[in-house]
Amino acid sequence: RSDAAVFSTLVEAFTGSEANVLISTGKHFAADSFGTLPANIAVRPWVNQPEILRQAALFVSHGGLNSVHDSLYRGVPMLVVPQQAEQTLNGLRVAELGAGLLLKPGQFNADSVRSRAAQIMGDARFKTAAQRMGDTLRAAGGAVKAADEVEALLQNG
Repeated sequence: RSDAAVFSTLVEAFTGSEANVLISTGKHFAADSFGTLPANIAVRPWVNQPEILRQAALFVSHGGLNSVHDSLYRGVPMLVVPQQAEQTLNGLRVAELGAGLLLKPGQFNADSVRSRAAQIMGDARFKTAAQRMGDTLRAAGGAVKAADEVEALLQNG
């Protein structure tokens, strides 16, 4: 599926929802390319993902490692919609940890997005698992600790 089709499916899935939805499209798609959007959906070419995740209840993502890390670090459960094999593996791990669900490409449509999002939002176990993973990631020291470890390895060669 093309990115445009993915974004259009997300708009369709959340139209009429009580949720406020923010879709980040990248620089290739303007908000007006999706027609008139419902009041609960906003489309932006870029967002500050870590800042948005501080307020989010759910993250629908392709499942890239950075996105998975950002989401779990902040304790936000995920609906992973992979576009590549590596992202599928990340989504399988998110699901295995109980921190979200995976929608494989053949399962991706507005109805499945809507129902899986409702499932995640309606079951506190997903949020609890995501928060548990976030606690673990934060306790490990995050990016600062990782950078310190890399620098120590380089200095001690």
